[in-house]
Amino acid sequence: MAKEAQEIFLGDLDDKYLPTFHSIRLILRAGLVFLGSFVLVYALLQTVRNFASAALYRALGGHTIDRFVLNESRLLADGDRVYSLYDDSTLSAAPGFVQDLDYLFEVDPAALDDLTLEVSQSEIVHGYQSRVQVHLGITPANAAAWRTAGQGRALEPDLDGSTRAVP
Repeated sequence: MAKEAQEIFLGDLDDKYLPTFHSIRLILRAGLVFLGSFVLVYALLQTVRNFASAALYRALGGHTIDRFVLNESRLLADGDRVYSLYDDSTLSAAPGFVQDLDYLFEVDPAALDDLTLEVSQSEIVHGYQSRVQVHLGITPANAAAWRTAGQGRALEPDLDGSTRAVP
């Protein structure tokens, strides 16, 4: 009975606190220089691990769940003509947020009809290709109206983007 009472009241002391006390005593016996070096090396290794992990995600294309990135954009025209993005802009949004970004392409005015915007992730290795294609609605019938509306206009695009919470 006395043994059980000792285990009930002092069991945590033997299992948790005495080993912790002995570990702290052992580290302090080695000296504060050792403790400081240990903490510094640990922090350095964690920093290197974080940078290496981020570089690996970037190189191989895997993305963590905390952010969705679309960084490859082009404009597809009839035939095999492809227009590249004027500025290197990346669309990036965390869950629960929306990002607005203006994409700017320099397009031949004579070939406006049937343009399709394609936005995707550029990855070296991927399991699932995230690619969105949006037809811009410029048809041969209304292309002349689009050309007329665009003549003499200057653009001031927002290439930095703005982020806001989803309502």
